[in-house]
Parts: sequence; structure tokens; C-alpha cells
Amino acid sequence: MLLVHATFPSGTFVPPHIHPKQDEYIYMLSGRLDLLLDGTDAVATSGDLVRMPMGIPHGIFNKSAAAAKCLFWVCPTRSLFQLFVALHNLEEQTPEALMALSAEHEVNFLPPPG
Repeated sequence: MLLVHATFPSGTFVPPHIHPKQDEYIYMLSGRLDLLLDGTDAVATSGDLVRMPMGIPHGIFNKSAAAAKCLFWVCPTRSLFQLFVALHNLEEQTPEALMALSAEHEVNFLPPPG
């Protein structure tokens, strides 16, 4: 399991994606996150636990005016920690580079709608 204390500043997001071999969870400490879970809109606030099963498309958005703080984890870890290290060191900061690197680490971003 990989556990991270995460802060999502206002206006930040993780676009819809799929973890084909990991379950992902968010436990909300403070603030609000808007979620897209398998095509359905949802909201998480302080005290909520969100489960995003492997293979299910999901996106995370902070549309509020305040930062959202949460515990975020995946199980099993697989190569997600290595992805975070690689993203931190990514020289080419383009959506295409991020998507390609993520796919190498079993995180598949979905194309934009429409």
C-alpha cells in the first residue's frame, strides 16, 4: 500500500483515469472534492471515505475556493511511487509526456470528453 497526505489547492484536479491493477481510496480531512466516479458526479467532504475500485474510471477536482486535504492511498502499490518520482523529474511538461509516462506505470488517462 502507498499512503500519501495530499493537499489539492483550489482549482487543481486529476483528470479522469483508470488504475487497471490497483484500488484507490481518499479519506477527506478537510475541504471538498468533486469526483467523477464511473461517469457519475459525486462530492466528498471532511470525514468521507471514497473507494475507487481498480478498472473504474475516476477523476478528482477541487472546484471550491479553499484547499482540500486528504489521505490518498492505493493498494497494491505496484509502481505508483516510481511514477510520482518520475513525474517530479519529468523534463517535458506536456499532457502527452505525462500520459505516456503514466501509462508506463499502470495509470491510464482517458481522452477528454466530446
